[in-house]
Amino acid sequence: MKRRLSFYMSHSWSHGDLADNLAWLLESAIPGVAHRLIMLPPADPVHREENLPRLGRVIAENMEDCSALLIAGGLYDRFGRWIHREIEAAKGNIFAVKPIITILPWVDVPAGPVERDASDAVVPWSPRALAEALGRLL
Repeated sequence: MKRRLSFYMSHSWSHGDLADNLAWLLESAIPGVAHRLIMLPPADPVHREENLPRLGRVIAENMEDCSALLIAGGLYDRFGRWIHREIEAAKGNIFAVKPIITILPWVDVPAGPVERDASDAVVPWSPRALAEALGRLL
């Protein structure tokens, strides 16, 4: 049976049409490999959660079956509250530590220091670069 990969999409992918673009990038990077993208649904009440430890637990639970955390680089200033909890969940997940890949959707926007330091790989918007990172980390 073929292995199916699951990726946890950081909340940072909710910016504009980045989620659709990420789906295309994964299809191009790993053609023919079954995969799915997981993120907290926009209607989930946790989006209004002020209890940050609870937010972290919900993220960790949703990340349980994922192969890796994918972050849209350069958006920490806007989505830091979420990205911080996602990084904590990936690095300290009680189910299994998850590799973190930061993908840079824009040529002129670098990964911030938090994203860069937490990531196992920081890659440009390139199917080949993403495929190489996935091959090395998974």
